[in-house]
Amino acid sequence: MTLPGRTEHLVLPGVLSAEEAVETVAGILAVQRPDGAIPWFRGHHLDPWDHTEAAMALDAAGEHDAAARAYEWLARHQNDDGSWYAAYHDGDPAAVTDHGRESNFCAYIAVGVWHHYLATGDEAFLDRMWPVVYAAVEFVLGLQQPGGQIGWKREPDGTAVDDALLTGSSSVHHALRCALAIAEEREEPQPDWELAAGALAHAVRHHPERFLDKDRYSMDWYYP
Repeated sequence: MTLPGRTEHLVLPGVLSAEEAVETVAGILAVQRPDGAIPWFRGHHLDPWDHTEAAMALDAAGEHDAAARAYEWLARHQNDDGSWYAAYHDGDPAAVTDHGRESNFCAYIAVGVWHHYLATGDEAFLDRMWPVVYAAVEFVLGLQQPGGQIGWKREPDGTAVDDALLTGSSSVHHALRCALAIAEEREEPQPDWELAAGALAHAVRHHPERFLDKDRYSMDWYYP
């Protein structure tokens, strides 16, 4: 059980009380499966992006072992091309409910792995996860368009969707910066990733016409 003293730094007066912080972390731990998977809620699906966000919350609350189990779940169930599927029923890797592979979902592991390392200083963890992060980034950059934007997914049959979401591309940019930080920490520079991140940032800042219409995708108004 999470102790109140481990979540005191999460308190925001008028927004999140100490008691609510403890309850929130306890809720995530209650949902997490023994194999490390964190679905939205039991009986619903797991997607890799929200799974990683939940693991980051566990690290923020000092629940580092539980967070590490979440990342190990991703490592065990990564596809050969470096991706993950978009949805798994109740976090069951044998029960895929969406065989699409979304770029921002796959990139986000770099954010979580870097966050876990910053929270724990666990170099062995970083070493174990580096091949996983590397493969995920390479999958995602395979969807980058000539204008810098990132196509938002591959269909179940492998067809690349070239259309780009501002939301997804912004999330991918953050993930690329974290992946580069991991590479620097390991003294394994990735100049191609640097160039890809720069091209993506330029597209986000200066070329809104390269992304799908915001009228269709509401998260584009607030996520970036």
